[in-house]
Amino acid sequence: MGTAKLEHAIEQLFVQNNDDASTAAMGYDCLFVVGEKRIRIGCHRAVIQARSTLLNGTANKNEPILEINLPDDDAEAISAIIQYCYTNTISTHQISTLESAGNLSLATKKFG
Repeated sequence: MGTAKLEHAIEQLFVQNNDDASTAAMGYDCLFVVGEKRIRIGCHRAVIQARSTLLNGTANKNEPILEINLPDDDAEAISAIIQYCYTNTISTHQISTLESAGNLSLATKKFG
């Protein structure tokens, strides 16, 4: 699979809607609820735990879907960090403005 196809496939992994059934159907067991608009980004807890200290202490929680609320963060920045956890890259098209780059810098501190 080419790099562009892989990046597209990874981008399709992220759920950004308000439907818990969609999150579970995609096999996600972790859901970030981000910003004032409460944008929901689904992912796999094991991937985030392997790449970040953010979820330390949550491994023993028995919730089928772990919900992490980040009301003061930027959804674009959190999505870029989650993509990085999966792919070890951040696409330049994800960071559309200088403000977004600043938000990314702030958000990376939470992920450790």
